[in-house]
Amino acid sequence: MAVRPIVLFPDPVLRRRAAAVERFDDDRWFVLRNLAMVLGEVGEPSLAEHLAPMFEHADARVRQEAIASTIKLGGPRAEELLMGALTDDDPTSYLMAIH
Repeated sequence: MAVRPIVLFPDPVLRRRAAAVERFDDDRWFVLRNLAMVLGEVGEPSLAEHLAPMFEHADARVRQEAIASTIKLGGPRAEELLMGALTDDDPTSYLMAIH
């Protein structure tokens, strides 16, 4: 078992962001959905780029949370991603992107 160094971040936002980024390689839908939720709560528009791959995920629940979090983040990249979501086959995802 590999030992990972403990990184201490004084700022709770930075702690959440660092913990979230470590999970991007996880294939489980609920981990990715939760990761999208965390990134949306951080509120930093530059994080929208990290959500971009989730817009193509096979599970609609991941795409829906990516859309919801992208709306929270805002910014120019968020607008691009949401425009792309208008072609989603899932009706809920499509409707979320419209709003």
